[in-house]
Amino acid sequence: MSSADRQIRSAVPGVSAEEAEFEQLMRRQAVMSMALGQAAAEVVGLNATQLNCLNLIALDGPLTAGQVAAGIGLTTASTTAILDKLEAEGHILRERDPHDRRRVTVTINMERGLTEISPLFIPLTLARTRLLGSHSPEETQLILEFVRKNTALLGEAIERLRAMSPRRKSS
Repeated sequence: MSSADRQIRSAVPGVSAEEAEFEQLMRRQAVMSMALGQAAAEVVGLNATQLNCLNLIALDGPLTAGQVAAGIGLTTASTTAILDKLEAEGHILRERDPHDRRRVTVTINMERGLTEISPLFIPLTLARTRLLGSHSPEETQLILEFVRKNTALLGEAIERLRAMSPRRKSS
């Protein structure tokens, strides 16, 4: 049993060895995802936070600066500075909302994203697709259900931790 397994099992009574290994693997996957984002960001001359902004905008855009800030957990002022840099470098486009001219949203510059950033992730995407395809349709549905539920749990954990933040309580 690894020290991380022991740590998890001592912190959470009743956790089995298999559950502790699962939690350790989930933590390792989180660290590796962060390292992957950092490595990809470096290739295209960004930092990991800037790439996270782009990823959020690509997934959920168009978004306002406030929505991006809420999504990545930064202040609106910090996020605006990041968006200014991303716009100046051609990664995003700012557009006025046709229904509310006071509202400005950001979207991904697909040409830049498709030529510079997406190719960095194609090998991983293809490998994951092959991995998922190696499972039966029933297993695939179970995996997808797990990932959906885990994504929701992560969102809940983020909200819980943000509510505990002294920085957010004072603002």
